[in-house]
Amino acid sequence: MSDQLPQDPPQSQRNGGLDVSGGQVQVGRDAAGRDIQTAGRDIAGGDIQTAGRDIVGRDVISVTTTQTGFTATAVQKLLVTMAVLLCAMFFCGFSGGIFVGGGILAIAKTNPQLPDRQDAQVMTELFATLDSKQANAPFEFTASRSQVDTAALLKTVQTAAAEPPTAFLGAFFGEKQMNSYVYYELAPQLGLSDTQVRFLPEAGHFAMAGKRTGTKFVATFWVTAGDNPLRLESVAVQVLDSGGSFGWVAIPLPSWVLQPLVNQANDLFKDSVKINSVTGTKNGWMVSGAKQ
Repeated sequence: MSDQLPQDPPQSQRNGGLDVSGGQVQVGRDAAGRDIQTAGRDIAGGDIQTAGRDIVGRDVISVTTTQTGFTATAVQKLLVTMAVLLCAMFFCGFSGGIFVGGGILAIAKTNPQLPDRQDAQVMTELFATLDSKQANAPFEFTASRSQVDTAALLKTVQTAAAEPPTAFLGAFFGEKQMNSYVYYELAPQLGLSDTQVRFLPEAGHFAMAGKRTGTKFVATFWVTAGDNPLRLESVAVQVLDSGGSFGWVAIPLPSWVLQPLVNQANDLFKDSVKINSVTGTKNGWMVSGAKQ
């Protein structure tokens, strides 16, 4: 028999074979005598790797990564997106506020003028009568913001049509008649839809809303004397449908939305009539000129 005393077990097998001295946790041997080693980070870390052998002797390695909340990149993208949206909302409201003093206010804060086919037909006959006049035949049209009786306007047109082609042509029409004419006759020829027209208080000024290539717009125009009597003053397009003036953005002139149509209209004016003056009246404005 040996007189040697029993040796103390290795440090790794003390405390039941569990070493708790640091972030690494190591188990020396399992009950079956197989080596099992666990390596990884402590409970403050995210990565844990377990290496060893299962009960049938197969190698087992597992890696687990746990992350909660947004990443720094995701938070940065979210902040940028919010900043862009806030700037867009501010710009839409600011631009709409500037433009609301003109066409948008005229269109949005009045009862909609429902177009009428009879009104449109009477205006078509009026312009046809003017077109039938000889060169230099004078005309005078009064555009009124008040209601004008369609039957009275029709009678005026029929009387003028029976007169000599050199005779003076005078007519008095209202906003409702012009709105109907633009809606049914003029807008389809220009590629516009859902149009509304309002006469503004300033002489020769009017506002028109509608759609062109799917884009909603509101514009103000000025009819004046000269070679190009129809002038585009301002345009706004809708970028956010809020149901009111918010969401409209003013477009710098010349506008891609309507300027080509204004140029086309002025070409027609040059071939048919010459406007000599546009003056204000009590509740509208008067256009005087002659047939070309």
